[in-house]
Amino acid sequence: MKKFLLSLLILPFVFANAEEHAPVGERQLSTDELVQQSQVMESEEMPPVSSTDPVSEEVAGYFWDGGYVTYYPISCHFIYAISAFQDSIVIEDGSIWQIDSYEAFRIRDWLTNDAIVITQNLDWFSSYKYKIVNKNLGSSVAVNLSRGPILAGAVGGEYTRYIAALDYDAGIVILSDQSRWTISSRDRFVLNKWAINDYIITGVNTGWDSKCPHILINSNMDNFIRAKQI
Repeated sequence: MKKFLLSLLILPFVFANAEEHAPVGERQLSTDELVQQSQVMESEEMPPVSSTDPVSEEVAGYFWDGGYVTYYPISCHFIYAISAFQDSIVIEDGSIWQIDSYEAFRIRDWLTNDAIVITQNLDWFSSYKYKIVNKNLGSSVAVNLSRGPILAGAVGGEYTRYIAALDYDAGIVILSDQSRWTISSRDRFVLNKWAINDYIITGVNTGWDSKCPHILINSNMDNFIRAKQI
């Protein structure tokens, strides 16, 4: 009941300030580029099965102190609010994630402030691009990004990240928090469409290219690239 009431109180505030959120998918890859992206993915071998869980390793050693988040790895997030209808999740940067209705039952025990990571959805035939993994419980749901992070400088935007600098030739992205990322060589053609001031949400790569343990999700493009922090 406490979670339900908190969701009712928080979500109207988030939605009432919709104009202060980064857009989702305002720019898109062309049809030819989408075909190219599909061909790249199909040409890659499936990642080997490993006894280690990169998502678990990413969150080792986090993060509570009296109910306040004091530290978490750069690809870890926390739940800010859950829709009263359990159809969407808001994370700390204000971005809103729509949940696959067939999987909504999995979040019944999820709570605000639970630690989560976002990764790509590798399930075949799914229309959902990403998964949110609850690190406190080990369960996950398929999601799509439905509203971008709160704009930098707006109220509540202290957790928001955006691209501060780009080096297309070297495949380097620098975010507003000064974190630096080198991009998978196979995703350079996607990076070429990204731009300074695009809004970014960090995630964990559980798919191909083990040399890049993270993903950078671009709200403006509504796509992602695999990356390694440097």
